[in-house]
Amino acid sequence: MNRVLVIDALTELGRRDVQEELWLSDGSGGALVSSFVEAWERLADDSGLRWEIEAGSDELGEGFLTWYKRLEGLLRDLERAELDPRALIDDDRMVEVRRVCNRLLDIIA
Repeated sequence: MNRVLVIDALTELGRRDVQEELWLSDGSGGALVSSFVEAWERLADDSGLRWEIEAGSDELGEGFLTWYKRLEGLLRDLERAELDPRALIDDDRMVEVRRVCNRLLDIIA
């Protein structure tokens, strides 16, 4: 598991200012661009976190796993809503996503 990618993705999902900078960017002038889906994929798949969890690893601790499962449920709900980036950032459910991500960062950082 790539801990740096986990922390990077949790930071993006946990900070409104980063979301506005990356998810609303058009890439002009070389600006970085990301999205809700890219951040979630980086967290779960690119980092190897999903496989660690599915393999039963307790490297990050039981507390992390409990909060991560909560986060996955929230992210699935938001994905199903199919909102545009601005609406997604402004959605009330993102407040809870940010709170959970920051709790996860507290556990692993």
